Amino acid sequence: MDALYEYMLDWSKGSKRRHLDGERSFIERYIRRDEFGTLFGGQMLLTDPTGRTEFIGVWGRKAIGDFKRTLRERGAEFAVLPADASSRVVKLYSQYYRPIESDRSL
Repeated sequence: MDALYEYMLDWSKGSKRRHLDGERSFIERYIRRDEFGTLFGGQMLLTDPTGRTEFIGVWGRKAIGDFKRTLRERGAEFAVLPADASSRVVKLYSQYYRPIESDRSL
């Protein structure tokens, strides 16, 4: 069984956010990278300190719930494990902003 890793990550000035990720090879069997923006509002790609293992995941309560649900709906089986991700290195961070209703009428 594959694993998802749950942890708190310090973004800046003490602002900690809950994150959930899994090894990229596992996640991409079920969710394409180009889906992360529209499904979860963004993505974060991290590596272990050696750069050999990549992890991809999301942050925030709603995105985490949607992430787990989407994986299950697409047939993934996994356990959620607590992790210390303080040694992981952020390679890529992207956030998708949906247009607000007033922007659509322009």
